[in-house]
Amino acid sequence: MFDKLFSTLKGDKAETQDTVSAGEQNRVAFTALLVEAARADEIYTDKEKGLIAKLVKQQFGIDDAEALSLRERAEEAQAEANDLYRFSSTVKNGLTAEEKIQLVEGMWQIILSDDARDPYEDMIVRRLCGLIYMSDQEAQEARRRVEQRQS
Repeated sequence: MFDKLFSTLKGDKAETQDTVSAGEQNRVAFTALLVEAARADEIYTDKEKGLIAKLVKQQFGIDDAEALSLRERAEEAQAEANDLYRFSSTVKNGLTAEEKIQLVEGMWQIILSDDARDPYEDMIVRRLCGLIYMSDQEAQEARRRVEQRQS
């Protein structure tokens, strides 16, 4: 018990993650995957940051300050991650089918927001869909819905 308390006070990330709620882990994973989509082309713009904040505000019903804090935590988590698995496993097990679709639509919104598609961006979404067991058809429909809204 004291070891866990001391680890938390020292800032040991492995220990503090145990104390983070599943809901918060889902939020961070969702947002980190949006950040991953934005950073996939190696150009992370203020427009993309604003779009991420807008998407998480809508998704989670939070205010501007909470959205900014969540995005910053997700940016840090994404920068520390070696691959998508850390976030995809959280999403796969923690989100509903509808929330997964909303995530993929959000990723497409970010990817298509700069009017330039990078092959790596497409690969990120395809890979994530495979990891969260979303069918190709569902993923293509999500992209089409976003394209229709943006045109």
